[in-house]
Amino acid sequence: MIEIKGGFGNQIFQFCFANILRQKGYRVLINKRFYDYKSKETLNNTYRNLIFHEKYFGFRNINYIYFKIFEFMNKHRKFSKKFYSKMKDLDFNEKNLEKKFIHLDGYWQNIDNLISQKKFLIDSISKNKKIYNSINSLPKDNSLMVLVRRGDYIEMDENLDIKFYENCLQEFKKLKSYSSLTVFTDDVDWVKKQKIFNNSNSIIGPEDSSEEVINLFSKNVTK
Repeated sequence: MIEIKGGFGNQIFQFCFANILRQKGYRVLINKRFYDYKSKETLNNTYRNLIFHEKYFGFRNINYIYFKIFEFMNKHRKFSKKFYSKMKDLDFNEKNLEKKFIHLDGYWQNIDNLISQKKFLIDSISKNKKIYNSINSLPKDNSLMVLVRRGDYIEMDENLDIKFYENCLQEFKKLKSYSSLTVFTDDVDWVKKQKIFNNSNSIIGPEDSSEEVINLFSKNVTK
């Protein structure tokens, strides 16, 4: 069982990881109950919505009986260790996948997984018409998109200083000039205050609902 949790980006990593295990011959079920609890289960996490139904990726959500079995074994690990193993990102060991019941609770943020699962990912999310049209449209010549993530990254001390974006734009100009700049951000007010983004053609803020997130990721600087 693989936990699906977090925002759209994390969901993509998790579904790609799930498919890697499926390709290796493992039976994979997903658990999306994270999205059923806005206060209890996600008390210490930023609440998110499930963007794509698991059927888009060819998976099934674990049923109630199996889920309760996993819950029971997790509470009684001392007696279930021969049959059950729970692993997060840092303690993942493929040898433990040989056990009968495996609970994988992590984000699996490995860019190599995305690269290896590129076709699977595109084929899956392209089942949505808006995403399909966006993927198959041509971007405007010399257009540049920049992502500025702040929000909870500030609390985690993982946000990037404005100098980072200045250096990025300077380095990009050395490679190729751009005539169109679109900024995607979760902090529109902060971006508008930064001089380097004064010439942006568009500054696009965050969305919450599944439909709005799909609309956001479907945006393209087209001709």
